[in-house]
Amino acid sequence: MLVIKKYSMRRKKVYEFHKNWNNKSDGKIQVSLEVHSTYLFSREWLIKSANIAKELEIGIQIHILETQRERDESFEKYSASPVELCMECGILDVPVIAAHCVYLSDNDMDILKAKNVSVSHNPTSNLKLGSGIARIPELIKRGINVAIGTDGAASNNNLNMFEEMHIAALIHKGYNKEPGYISAAEAVAMATANGAHANGQNGINGMIKKGLKADLIILDMDKTHICPVNDPIAAVVYSAQGSDVETVIIDGKIVMENRNLIYLDEELIKAKVRETAKRVIL
Repeated sequence: MLVIKKYSMRRKKVYEFHKNWNNKSDGKIQVSLEVHSTYLFSREWLIKSANIAKELEIGIQIHILETQRERDESFEKYSASPVELCMECGILDVPVIAAHCVYLSDNDMDILKAKNVSVSHNPTSNLKLGSGIARIPELIKRGINVAIGTDGAASNNNLNMFEEMHIAALIHKGYNKEPGYISAAEAVAMATANGAHANGQNGINGMIKKGLKADLIILDMDKTHICPVNDPIAAVVYSAQGSDVETVIIDGKIVMENRNLIYLDEELIKAKVRETAKRVIL
């Protein structure tokens, strides 16, 4: 009875949240279900979560195979990898963004490809936690959509997408001793168009194209660490920093101009963050 009651309460909260927030702010808010991982969710709750996502016709975000330990424990408990378990429980029957994917087997990759799962590559987090290096070049060769993510602030302090592009474009070259792996253009695509694809936004945003949402950033390319700009794409990936972004436009509306936030009080936000940090740390 307790499990049934708990499930009913959680299901109700998910439905209420979906009703209140999905497609709000002119469609900029898209609700998906967060299923943390196969080691925090039992088989029963994986199945229940998959059913909720199917009922609401939304996607799922989940951490998959971030560590070797996760893989080992999954086989000990279920005689299956986390990817295989997700397939058995119906998780992969809806659009899925799988974070990390460091310890995928060839069979896992085949499943992700067959189920059209998108992978969120989080290189900084994987390096900071010593998790390992994902087989991103192989995923790309197999035609699996790979986007770039940051993971949370606890495992990636600055959440800097420029740094993620930079590292993603370097680490696989060095690790595989192959300078052709992950070109600057591929890194930019992973951070833009591939991310839009992962979030079900194909044909809506992710590219600068007529008819798509005007989601743009303007960089100051006259900085000394970027000059001269011979190849704009390479300059963005290998030289530019997040601090070089001077203007941000979302759906045609300027939200930051000349590095000044238009609709938010930056000083107030920083003050509140410092106060919250004291309570959390102490």
